[in-house]
Amino acid sequence: KKKEEEEKKKKKKKKKKKKKEEEGGGKEEEGKWNERRGEIVRCKIEREWERIREEETERERKRERQTKTAQGRNREQGRGREREREREKEREIGR
Repeated sequence: KKKEEEEKKKKKKKKKKKKKEEEGGGKEEEGKWNERRGEIVRCKIEREWERIREEETERERKRERQTKTAQGRNREQGRGREREREREKEREIGR
């Protein structure tokens, strides 16, 4: 009976290991093609660096958007000041 239980455990372990390898974990060599996922297996460090690069580009885009809106606001304020000066000149001429 004890032998049967041990065999069951071994079979279960093998199944788990096989499933893990199929899911992309396990003992896959880096740089090799993974059929199931359809991509090249990369190490954790590469994935981490890619994530960092993506975050950096997102921050850049955000910064650019903010500067563009600020520039637009400044431009509008500048136009407003110019109009105000023109009105002042017209008032002085009118007097």
